[in-house]
Amino acid sequence: MMIWFLYGLILAVALTLQSVVAPFVQIYSARPDFLLVGVVFLALHGPVRETILAAWIVGLGADLLTIEQFGFLGFSYALVAFLVLEVREYLFRSRATTQFGVTAVVAIFIQSCWATYAFVRYGTHDGLAMTIATVAIPASLYTATWAVLMHRAMMAIGRPLGLGRSRSLSARSGGSGRAGLVRRGYV
Repeated sequence: MMIWFLYGLILAVALTLQSVVAPFVQIYSARPDFLLVGVVFLALHGPVRETILAAWIVGLGADLLTIEQFGFLGFSYALVAFLVLEVREYLFRSRATTQFGVTAVVAIFIQSCWATYAFVRYGTHDGLAMTIATVAIPASLYTATWAVLMHRAMMAIGRPLGLGRSRSLSARSGGSGRAGLVRRGYV
């Protein structure tokens, strides 16, 4: 039950940041997606079932702030959570490079999907490739830069509220060094 309080807190902060702060920290057309940062954080550190549901709820909250079809962002953020959950066991989740890299990759993917959707639905005077190159990629990299700072803050909030710490390399191997490898049957 405590984990849902944390999810609600992260959702409220992320929605507030997205609607109030993001327009002020925008650089040219690159506006950070604080909701995506929150979804990636939850996917890296939260339980599987709750994370996908929470990401979907974050997306529905974002849908309420836009004029797009209801459920579009909900599906997008749930998909991001699913993709990150699939690879998180292979990552050092507490490293800044991991947080930047994972956020950048999923942000480029989802921003490109959104740009394709907008191109197909509304058409643009620029081409799709130009829109992705000038809007989606800069916004994704800017979002990933914010992710490093925000992950630290969210982890500081999450630990007292019961969000587990990610496992280290020694926990993955069943112990530290050679002894862990022997126990797992690799040596």
